Amino acid sequence: MRERLLQFARHHSLPPAWTAFLEQGHDWTGARNFFLSLLLLGIALVLALNGAAAFDQRLMRLAAFYHSLALAICAYVSVKLVPAMARGTPLKWLFYQVNYKLTKEGGVYLAATFVIVLAALNTGNNLLFLVLASLLAGILVSGVVSRVVLTGIELELELPDHVFARQPVLASLTLENLKLTLPSFSLTVHGEADTNVPVGQAGLLHRAMLAAGKSSTLYTYPGAHHLFNFSLGPDVTFDPSAATLSWERTLRFLGEHLSPRP
Repeated sequence: MRERLLQFARHHSLPPAWTAFLEQGHDWTGARNFFLSLLLLGIALVLALNGAAAFDQRLMRLAAFYHSLALAICAYVSVKLVPAMARGTPLKWLFYQVNYKLTKEGGVYLAATFVIVLAALNTGNNLLFLVLASLLAGILVSGVVSRVVLTGIELELELPDHVFARQPVLASLTLENLKLTLPSFSLTVHGEADTNVPVGQAGLLHRAMLAAGKSSTLYTYPGAHHLFNFSLGPDVTFDPSAATLSWERTLRFLGEHLSPRP
């Protein structure tokens, strides 16, 4: 079966990461144990529900039988299948460190979240809990997406044979995306009058991404300052026209790259 998949991948010019994944001949025991665990736990759930129904009808022996069988299935899964899956699961991704820097805007976001937490707990208003859930989900999604974009990237730096102190050298930097399906992309929206982060740094990142063969789009907005597309107070110079254009471009970019493909 694997040989047929390899022939199909090579004949149809599938992404190199897919072909490399098939050539490595991965063991599918973990996936098989996972789906078997789901099936058995589903059966245990059905048995437990039937046991509850039998208990409500005062059929104690039948309820005890259903519950005992459901408990036995759960014990088998926890003792036999779960340890097998744990042994075959790589845990390197748990220790992959991503350094997050709390910006001023992030501090405002966290402060607003904390205020919503206090208001929701004090009032018990369901709408406030929904708003709080959306704020917390935004933090979670941001962390997950940033980790997905940064993981699975192989970095290779090639230096010349001879390097001298305090002398500039020409080096080669290669980035390769090893993920099978998810892309690593970068979208930079930068105000040309930004004094916090010079616009030249965005240009350097953009050119480095293109040189590495990755997808990168850079838009600059003349006269726009840092965080120009938000109206957060007197410390932020909001630019309505640039903000409208930047949001249109951002949504169009995300729609092109993240929308489900037919």
